[in-house]
Amino acid sequence: MRGMRGVRRTRGLVAGGLATALLGLAATACNGTDSGAAPEQVVSEAAAPTASVSATAAQSPSSPVPSASGASVSASPSPTPTEAAPPSATAKPTPKPVHDSPKPTPAETRTASPAPTKPPVPTRLSMAVRTAGGGLDLVRGGAAQEFTVTLTNGNTRAYTHLKPTFQIEYLQGIVLQRWDPATGTWKNVDLRVATDAYPPALHQGGSALALNAARTIRYRMRALAGGGAGSDSLMIYLIDTAADKQVAYHYLPHTTRQP
Repeated sequence: MRGMRGVRRTRGLVAGGLATALLGLAATACNGTDSGAAPEQVVSEAAAPTASVSATAAQSPSSPVPSASGASVSASPSPTPTEAAPPSATAKPTPKPVHDSPKPTPAETRTASPAPTKPPVPTRLSMAVRTAGGGLDLVRGGAAQEFTVTLTNGNTRAYTHLKPTFQIEYLQGIVLQRWDPATGTWKNVDLRVATDAYPPALHQGGSALALNAARTIRYRMRALAGGGAGSDSLMIYLIDTAADKQVAYHYLPHTTRQP
């Protein structure tokens, strides 16, 4: 009996101890819940001073400095002298320098002067005779046929008295005329019929012709009725009457036929 009582007493003591422990734990839990802090937060707050001291001791001079509000402020490191500042986004490119050409010295100026121009190629007086078909084809008693004499001077000299003269060898009854622009009429011109040349010194008159000037003269020729027929050349001489010499010559083929 005593043994059984002892066992029961022991069990009672154990159960009472367990109940006491459970009540203590419950009270502790209630106290933590009422204060609004979790058990883990209480433990962390208790250990915070030690961690803060360790962090303060581990700070280096370059570590962030705490501000008055409690937030840490990081100090930006100053650039070293060797570090180049970044270019501005609005910076314009530097224009390339313009190098002016060096001014020539007096000696260079004399050397660079243009060479003197060469004189023009000398040109001389010329005479051209033109007609339809390349020659004169006349019919006795028929219409007259025109031709032109063009005088073109060169750059060599000017003339004061130039005179065209005309000659055929044997055909009679031929009339030669020149158009006069001043009066608007045809005027008779001397036509020499002969086989020998007429000396230039025997001719008089003439018109002036300047350097590089040109003049065209209109002529016409017709065959009178009652004359002979045949082929011949109309010889045209250009005489410088101021110098008494011939300066140009041309001939024009000519034929006179019976009607």
